[in-house]
Amino acid sequence: MFADVINEPKVMWILKILIYLSGALAIILTVLPFLKFSVWWIRIGDFPRLQIAFVCVVAAVLLFFTSNQLGSVEIVFLASLAACAIYQLYCVLPYLPFYPKQVQKISVPIAENTIKILIFNVFV
Repeated sequence: MFADVINEPKVMWILKILIYLSGALAIILTVLPFLKFSVWWIRIGDFPRLQIAFVCVVAAVLLFFTSNQLGSVEIVFLASLAACAIYQLYCVLPYLPFYPKQVQKISVPIAENTIKILIFNVFV
């Protein structure tokens, strides 16, 4: 029953429009932070990197499986989605648990009367 609904031309057309809109939004959110402006609507793509990568992958997979023949527009769009997903995952990679740590653990035990201070700069 569900397959019959999906295979209708009107439903496929709506699905493809949703795929193209979500994919285009993901591409725009990936490209906008390359502009050297500090306006919030340009910088907003810097933060949801995993979500943008997920949208790129889902849009690419759905477009690949819903298209009967891949034309040049679909191939360029799929390549753009793949490039955006790879870039977003590259930006997130250092923060994943399996990535090597930059700061090594100390080998000398810390005394109990030691004060620990964490300092970092949030402005770039």
